[in-house]
Amino acid sequence: MMSNYSTLHGNKTHLSSRSRAHRDPGRGQCGQALVLVLVVIVFAGLVSAGVVHLGMAVAQRSSVQAAADAVALAGASKGADAASRVASANNVVVESFRQHGADVIVSVRRSKWTAQARARWSVDPDHLGSD
Repeated sequence: MMSNYSTLHGNKTHLSSRSRAHRDPGRGQCGQALVLVLVVIVFAGLVSAGVVHLGMAVAQRSSVQAAADAVALAGASKGADAASRVASANNVVVESFRQHGADVIVSVRRSKWTAQARARWSVDPDHLGSD
């Protein structure tokens, strides 16, 4: 099929882009597919980065809570000095240390994360002297 220009002037010319797109309907959509693929790749990258960031935050929070638990247990079994040593070993700062009878309640901080823990140290009389 010749374009109108080539029919009128009697010479063969290249088909216009409109005629080519009309002749091969899938050809004009290649650019659109490329843009769509790039958008999907960027979106997937952003979602992946968000998931990694969230995972790191959860891990950091869990680590601070584990440190608080260790500090509370050390404080309940051996006192405030032991709690401070355990806190230092776990890279946390003891913000508060309260002892109420056999219970110890601590609050610790590492950068922006804080955690609280409670521990009670009691000796099981059935296991005294059974070493």
